[in-house]
Amino acid sequence: MRSKSAATTPCDRSMIRAFFLEPVVGELRRLGLPTEQVLGEHGVSLDALASPYRWMPLRTHIGLFEDAAKVTCNDLVGLDLGMGFHQQMLGPFAALLQSARTLGDAFEYLRSFQHAWQANTTFVVERGEELTHFLYVINDPKIWPRRQDAEFTLAAQVSMIRELGLPRWHPEAVEFEHPLPKGCDRLTAFFGAPVRGGMLGNRLTVRTEDLDRPLRHGGEHLPRDFAKTLSRHLLDLMHSEDDDSGSEIAEIVAASIDRRLGHSLMTIETVAGDLNMSTRSLRRKLDDAGTSFRAILQERRHAKAEMLLSSQTIQTAELAERLGYSDAAVFSRAFKEWTGLSPKQFADSRAIH
Repeated sequence: MRSKSAATTPCDRSMIRAFFLEPVVGELRRLGLPTEQVLGEHGVSLDALASPYRWMPLRTHIGLFEDAAKVTCNDLVGLDLGMGFHQQMLGPFAALLQSARTLGDAFEYLRSFQHAWQANTTFVVERGEELTHFLYVINDPKIWPRRQDAEFTLAAQVSMIRELGLPRWHPEAVEFEHPLPKGCDRLTAFFGAPVRGGMLGNRLTVRTEDLDRPLRHGGEHLPRDFAKTLSRHLLDLMHSEDDDSGSEIAEIVAASIDRRLGHSLMTIETVAGDLNMSTRSLRRKLDDAGTSFRAILQERRHAKAEMLLSSQTIQTAELAERLGYSDAAVFSRAFKEWTGLSPKQFADSRAIH
């Protein structure tokens, strides 16, 4: 059994499939920039990208994206590459998307394969009566900044939906965890919806009734079990049944906590309900994994607090509310236990650097 202290950082295997690096590499080549040199600075060679399903460190992908914005002198490179993303760039997964009959089907396929494409991230669907939210967050707060990846990912999702036969479709709202850049008119223009920054995660909000909209280029002509059969073959192709990087109980609990922070009461009972298991079973599984619900909750609160204090100006009371604390004083005491600094002292120290 692992030690309790080792288990308080469940988010330590952030990986991504190599084919997601291809848009950035292609852009560097298109502009005639020293592609191999830029890749080498992140410990990657072109040969390493030859196998599209090879796992690569997510930190490498994020860092490459952020550097691409600098070397291309394009602060919106993530948005631009997301706008130009086509289904075919997903390789055989494009056939799965093209089998979607409705908008809801397409989003479900993207959600269901997230763990096979990118480990240690959250892609959660929060379905309401009128609005449905699609949340995308990288669980490791140490991977920061990560603005370009967030803008790329949400823009690519919208681009693929439009390509499936809804060219004028737009979400109701778009949220990013990073503060918005100055002059974000292009973001608003592309998404066709209000865009807000400095939020708890990266989120597309759509009308729930839109999920039943048929896709003009959908798979209504295909057998109903086609998608299920194809999904099984795609998972076999990537050997995802052998990958446990996204399946450990601590990581699953962390993802559920990330989704609920600031939105609902944070208890082990609510998270157990998310996972369709009893509270007793969840406690036992976490104990077997060498951790506990409280340890993971505190780790996620600590990580999220440091990320928000490092990336934006935020009042202690607002931060406490976002993290599910009863008041600012309780949060401040907890934060000082973690870091030895008050939230303000921590934020000031990051501003100096």
